[in-house]
Amino acid sequence: MIMLVMLCQTLVYREITSLFSLKNSTTTTDTQDGEQEKHTDKDPWSKTLNWYFFAVTNYFLYGESIIYYFKVRFTCNSIFHR
Repeated sequence: MIMLVMLCQTLVYREITSLFSLKNSTTTTDTQDGEQEKHTDKDPWSKTLNWYFFAVTNYFLYGESIIYYFKVRFTCNSIFHR
């Protein structure tokens, strides 16, 4: 269940960030000749930073409780199955 919730969060976050990048991905500008040029304004670090903050936020919200859960789970299983 824990992994399913984290998977759902990741997929929703990916969709939201793709919507924002789609909205800001292309802009058109007029040139002196009256033609329109499309410019893509991409910041290579923005996507990386978005996923970094997502991972850090999930770790600080769920990380310690998940680590404690699995530590107790594996420790108890190893003690009782000797």
